[in-house]
Amino acid sequence: SYDVDGYTGGITSLFPQKIIHHFNIYFMIKRSIFICMLVTCFAAVSSYAQEKKDPPKRDPEELFKKLDTDGDGKISKDEADKSEHKMIKDHFSEIDTNSDGYISKEEFKAFKPKGAPHRKG
Repeated sequence: SYDVDGYTGGITSLFPQKIIHHFNIYFMIKRSIFICMLVTCFAAVSSYAQEKKDPPKRDPEELFKKLDTDGDGKISKDEADKSEHKMIKDHFSEIDTNSDGYISKEEFKAFKPKGAPHRKG
């Protein structure tokens, strides 16, 4: 049955089957590219989130042992000055709370630099 304009009204009567097939392929490719882009974005965000994790926590006991080069159970000013840890050098007098010229293990563990989160241990 034909309508007033002389076609049946379906999309297949307006466009040949070949054109419809090409449009379908075009939209499938476009959708596939979009999905690939989404997957890539999610992978990039996930990778970035993994990189931003907190650095591994240092064991204060291990660090103290490393800094106490003569093994006497305390860190002298000379040992601190020779170490590669700038914080220990710069804050020696703050860490040495009893002002005896040495940093004990307890003083070392108790020290918290300004602006740093409190560490356990």
